[in-house]
Amino acid sequence: MRVTRKMMNDNSIYNINANKEYMDKVNTQMATQKKFVDPSDDPITAIRALRFQSNLSEVTQFLDRNVSDAISWTESTQTSIDTARELMRSLKSEYTSAANGTNESKDLWIYYQDMKNVVDEYYSIGNASSEDRHLFTGYRTQDSLTFTDADFEDRQSSVQNGKYQYVGIKETFDLEDLEDYGYTWRDSGTPGKGTTGITDDDINGMNVVSETDIGKVDVYRLRLSYEDIDNIDMLNPQNISYDYKDEKGEIKTATTDVGNLVVNGVTPPVGPYPVKTVTNDTEVGIISDSDETVYLNTTTGNLIFGKAVRDKLAKAMSDARTDENIEISFQYNKSSWNKGDVKPEYYFNCVDVGMTPANPADKTKQIVYTDYRQTMNYHMGDSQDLKVNANACDVFTLDARRDLDEIYDYLNLMDSARSKVDRLTEMKNNTTRYSSDEDQKKIQDLLAAARKELEYALQRVNEAFSTGITRSGKYFDFVNTAGTEMGTAVKRLELIKTRLTEDKTTVQTQTSNNENIDLSTLTVDLSEATLSYNAALQVTGKISQQTLVSYI
Repeated sequence: MRVTRKMMNDNSIYNINANKEYMDKVNTQMATQKKFVDPSDDPITAIRALRFQSNLSEVTQFLDRNVSDAISWTESTQTSIDTARELMRSLKSEYTSAANGTNESKDLWIYYQDMKNVVDEYYSIGNASSEDRHLFTGYRTQDSLTFTDADFEDRQSSVQNGKYQYVGIKETFDLEDLEDYGYTWRDSGTPGKGTTGITDDDINGMNVVSETDIGKVDVYRLRLSYEDIDNIDMLNPQNISYDYKDEKGEIKTATTDVGNLVVNGVTPPVGPYPVKTVTNDTEVGIISDSDETVYLNTTTGNLIFGKAVRDKLAKAMSDARTDENIEISFQYNKSSWNKGDVKPEYYFNCVDVGMTPANPADKTKQIVYTDYRQTMNYHMGDSQDLKVNANACDVFTLDARRDLDEIYDYLNLMDSARSKVDRLTEMKNNTTRYSSDEDQKKIQDLLAAARKELEYALQRVNEAFSTGITRSGKYFDFVNTAGTEMGTAVKRLELIKTRLTEDKTTVQTQTSNNENIDLSTLTVDLSEATLSYNAALQVTGKISQQTLVSYI
């Protein structure tokens, strides 16, 4: 076969280009330090690289975003809980000092004010936030735990007119909530008897009572989480309805079971007990052991009843520990709220109607709360979620404030009784004005009654401070448990962070081994490619100078 000059040139150019492409490939690998540029260069390695990159992206998301955000959240929560725990420790110390039995009235008021400041600060911690997100309010991170000025201001321009009114606040009770309770009873059934204040020096204008007209009633109670409860319509206690918007925005009507102490799931049935409302304990009077009436003191927020109700409730509550279907509950309404009060939606199922339910024209912005214990989980990997939040109801007990509400009332009763005793003692010693035996007898009877009232008031004050030591200890344990759980979450996050950091390093190493070229081998290949390319140029140049005559 004849080999022409053109065939030789074409073959030489082909070889040169082939060497040049290989050298270009090696140069590109040297520049990128990667085994391939296009997936077609090495399909198997490219597929593995995609998998490694996907794993690396996932691990990086978990480590740099999820874990980082979760750690920030849990550490902020842990710090707040630690502060709350120290406040409860301080509260117990205050109770211990106040209950030593040697304090005068002014000292007790000082202790009360100190404890109130501690408790107010305790609840204000519930408004703690991280990156403008409240820590203890579940999904509603833009809402505060307690009522603030901003809350009331927001409603000033709306149809609620700055008002918060909750209906159907549903509280459930267990055996520990069933408490002994006592109050001072004044016999006002006999005409002309009672205990009016000592406001007039004219003894003839006073209602006269004697020591035997003052008594202490020992009963039982369930204490609601709030005081100043709305009065219940006893003629129709269950017919309290409200409008609300469903998930489609349509107006619906619902009815709350307000006004009955309900025991569900018990066979034979217990109750429900219709509740009678009173504004003070004196209106309750004496409750016999067989009386099955339940009274709601709307001022103090106490459900008061006798032995008959107590025994049945205690049996039901004891059974409820093993039977989840048994529930003792009471629903009520409350429309009196102040700055610093804890919002009920973080503790109970309830409905915020914002105005008097009897006004249909205003029923446009009802908010139905049915999930007060909300869990915020962060995704940390395949099938691994971690709870990072603490709900307010698991950290901030409402009983701490209720205890102080009672102490405040008891201290006022004590001061009122002492004022009566001092005034009557002064009148008794004023023999110039009250010289007759009849006046002295009236004053003596009133003084004996006032002293008995003072005795009972002092007893209630001392009992409140003494039991406060035990109660505040339970509150400390309550917060401490929440702190322990959050501390566990923090520790788990640290372990997860360590694991993900190691996983990220492993995946990065695998990615590098799969994609990156070996520089030492590549350097040799580049040298060989350069040498081959230069040799091809030299050979081609020499061949191009030859003609057929050179071979004759």
